[in-house]
Amino acid sequence: MEIYKKAEVKGFLNDVKSIILSGANTQINNKPWKGNKVNKTLDYMAKTGLTQKDIEQVICKLQVSNYSYTDDDVNTRFEGEQVWLFGINETIIDQDEDLYIKLKIRTINGKHLLIMSFHPETMFLSQASDEAPVTHLALQKLLYFTQSWSMALLDKAIFCDNCQAWAHGAVYPNVYVYFRWFKFKPLPKINKISAFNEKELKILNAVKSYYFDIYSPKALEEICHCEEPYKRARKEHVEGEMCNTVIDKKHILYYYQYISEKYNIDLDDMTNIKKYLNVLLSYGNCLSNC
Repeated sequence: MEIYKKAEVKGFLNDVKSIILSGANTQINNKPWKGNKVNKTLDYMAKTGLTQKDIEQVICKLQVSNYSYTDDDVNTRFEGEQVWLFGINETIIDQDEDLYIKLKIRTINGKHLLIMSFHPETMFLSQASDEAPVTHLALQKLLYFTQSWSMALLDKAIFCDNCQAWAHGAVYPNVYVYFRWFKFKPLPKINKISAFNEKELKILNAVKSYYFDIYSPKALEEICHCEEPYKRARKEHVEGEMCNTVIDKKHILYYYQYISEKYNIDLDDMTNIKKYLNVLLSYGNCLSNC
């Protein structure tokens, strides 16, 4: 899986729309799904009476903000071809649908062929790994905890983005833009792994072991809600209210330094994170007056 930059996504969409508007060849993916499963694009079109022209009109409305990710085609017959996935909310048969659209451009003898599939969010097949899948809600919180422990124990942020104190916990808006269409469904597995040094890997492995492997996404959200940096950022907002206040990195640093000292947590031994989280969730409150 890859996530391309805005300019690259815009270029791809311009190519897609040019093919449609020029009247060039477009094609619905009419092959059986993997394992001879029902082609749910064709099944959905048959149930709703949608035509290929209807689908083309919806595709022409796509913007960069609808982009989710790009991945290699799983069909080995088309090795090297990429599928681009977009999400869109559209009124279909008098009701709103959250739709997933998969697109790819194939060039044959110098001519472009646009191939597409199109179906509701409820029919989307996730590409979950054999391990427990990661949801968007969980990913946002895992990024926050990784950043927080990195600041406290490595004295640096592991990435540059600021997070905001949204109603469901800490959220990185740039990450939200890419994965919002997944909602509560599993995110696809990423095969390409970024390079991390030994100390960063200790942080990442600890977050996986003491957060992801133990707690549900909603529990991770509750942990975030209980911590002082999040509470400070939302002090002018009632529970559940929309908020885009940035969680101050200084507050994160001070809080997590306090926690690491109180519970004797360092890079050589991070096991007491379990004790900290047990106490935090038992009291349902912050543990310091930072």
